[in-house]
Amino acid sequence: MDRNFLLGIFIGAAVGAAVTLLYTPSPGPDMRVQIADKSRQAADALVKAAVAIKGRVGEYEDQLRQAM
Repeated sequence: MDRNFLLGIFIGAAVGAAVTLLYTPSPGPDMRVQIADKSRQAADALVKAAVAIKGRVGEYEDQLRQAM
C-alpha cells in the first residue's frame, strides 16, 4: 500500500480515538444528575413560555371584547 494512505489511516484512527474519549458519556450517577438538571431547565423554560403565551392570549381576549 501507499505510505501516505497508511499514514492517513493512522492519523484518522488517532483523531477518532481522541474524539471518542472527549465525547464519552459520564458515569451513571453523574449522567443521571446531568439529565435531571437538563430536565429541570427544560421544565422551567416550558413554564415561562406557557406564562408568556397565557399573557398574550389574555391581551388578545381583552382586545376582542373591546372590539365587540
